[in-house]
Amino acid sequence: MIQLTTLPRTLGFVWHYTSEGEQSIVLPNVGPALAWTGGRLLLFGTEDRTITYHHQAPQDMWGFQLAPGLGQALLRTTGTQLLRAEVPLAEVVRVDDRLVDTLWDDPQAGMQAVVRALLAKVDIDRTELNQARSIDRDLRLGRPVRDIAHRHYLSERTLLRLCNGWYGLSPKVASSLYRLEQAVALVRSGTSPAAAAASFGYFDQAHLSRHVKQATGFTLGALITHEDCSVTLNEKLG
Repeated sequence: MIQLTTLPRTLGFVWHYTSEGEQSIVLPNVGPALAWTGGRLLLFGTEDRTITYHHQAPQDMWGFQLAPGLGQALLRTTGTQLLRAEVPLAEVVRVDDRLVDTLWDDPQAGMQAVVRALLAKVDIDRTELNQARSIDRDLRLGRPVRDIAHRHYLSERTLLRLCNGWYGLSPKVASSLYRLEQAVALVRSGTSPAAAAASFGYFDQAHLSRHVKQATGFTLGALITHEDCSVTLNEKLG
């Protein structure tokens, strides 16, 4: 993944993913994203499953990962409604065809132009976005749900409602997927499984391995060695 955005990072970022092999593995990822691939502009919702794609030619995909809460505002729909979605963006919100055409020549600039056009149609509540971003950061850090609610002066029930709106997931499940993603990414970068497990609060390497197998259907070893395993499509906002 290459981070290329010139829009404020608080709103999201552009990513670029390529696959050279005949099979790609995309791990569970949290939050909606726009994607341009194969001449189609798509909307991806939160994916709580691992998906294996089979293709005959190299794949090239550009996308924009929307910041927590932004998808709900721009698309006028909830994370629950978008859970596991992979649909043409035009089925959810209207985008000028001239903007879509710019994606053919310059996907990076075109993707940002699409997001800017969507932003121009709505009145974004910055306070709500800042709250979503803060809660998302706490979830990625693995803080207990009760503590997150307390830090943001919310009841646990309200926190659950907010997270379902943003992600289509409970805060506990979202945090678990974040932890899994970050641990696998760390192992794939060269860190030992034992050290990665310790870094993200697993009891030991075996605990991490069981979580990987349960959540993805693959062994940790398989994900480490697979060339086209996307564990960073959901790189998080800092």
